[in-house]
Amino acid sequence: MDNPVLITAGDFAGINPYILLESVKQFPEIEFHLCFNNETLEIYSDLLNIEIPNNLKCLKSKAIISNPEKDDTSLAAAISLQEAVRLLKKKPSLYKKLITLPVNKNYINKHIDGFSGHTEYLGKEFNSNIAMILYSSIISVCPLTTHIPIDKVIANINEDLIKGILKKVNDFYLEFLSKKPRITFVCINPHCSDGDLLSNSDNIFKNTIEKLRNDFLINGPISSDTAFLPEYRNKTDIYLCPSHDQALIPFKMLAFNTGINITAGLPFLRVSPGHGPAYNMVSKTDLISIGSLVKCIEFIKRI
Repeated sequence: MDNPVLITAGDFAGINPYILLESVKQFPEIEFHLCFNNETLEIYSDLLNIEIPNNLKCLKSKAIISNPEKDDTSLAAAISLQEAVRLLKKKPSLYKKLITLPVNKNYINKHIDGFSGHTEYLGKEFNSNIAMILYSSIISVCPLTTHIPIDKVIANINEDLIKGILKKVNDFYLEFLSKKPRITFVCINPHCSDGDLLSNSDNIFKNTIEKLRNDFLINGPISSDTAFLPEYRNKTDIYLCPSHDQALIPFKMLAFNTGINITAGLPFLRVSPGHGPAYNMVSKTDLISIGSLVKCIEFIKRI
């Protein structure tokens, strides 16, 4: 691979140092550039007793953690992300692939005002209409709405949004996976609203989907309580779901350690592990799975 892969540090109070050092060394043919202070990385390398791989290079960075037990690690996470954004804008021909390591949204919000997640932040920074794709070989999903309250979901969905997200998903599969995806649209209310008995929102979705069948390989809407059964998964490449958790629950149940988070619609490829910083697992290195980060790198390498 000619171009280096840019990485943000995420929150080093969790499992990020471990999964980073253990994963990167498995891909010596790839050069990784980490937005993080080298002396800080050496501190964690010593703590974990894991050597820093030769293919992992720390860039000149203000993301510093002098004392892991006392410092605010979320500040370094915010700085690392902001530095990565500047590099992606300044050197777009060099940095075409980004891996973001997990952060805690509540903590990083202290340093990046209004931060609700990498997906929304990167979309705003690069003025891009984006789609969140949770991808795995077992199941892939895309929520129409991401980090908003459940009572605001229906009000935020309209025909233009559905069409825009469908196009982003379709274009992503064509560009990176060389296929036109089979998409299943999932209802938001129980039993697809039982006609109009519970709500008319699912009928509105149905009318929109009918208009788009000539442009996309789309099926549905179908009820959530059966949508993810094997018989549907076998004929679905990706599910389109109105709400965030509606998509994420089946995805994490089936692909927690092997799924990856992709932001479609950016001028570069952004991938991330499909889990959080996992603060409770820091001392349990024998139980930590590096599978999701490994899958991120494998996906980048494959492309």
